[in-house]
Amino acid sequence: MKNLKFIFLLLLFSCISLGTSDMSQNTEKAYFAGGCFWCMEPPFEVLDGVLEATSGYMGGETRKSNL
Repeated sequence: MKNLKFIFLLLLFSCISLGTSDMSQNTEKAYFAGGCFWCMEPPFEVLDGVLEATSGYMGGETRKSNL
């Protein structure tokens, strides 16, 4: 019975990991302009399919700005 539970869990986690790998390959980036950096994040963070919303300036050489 313990082996059956182990096999079931193994199959379950295998199926879950296969499903998530397909989604990560189909990601795209979108850029939006707004008046207030931090006021623009919350509306996008609650949308289905949005993985990350980051505020800041476009362009430049630095990875993270000091605002």
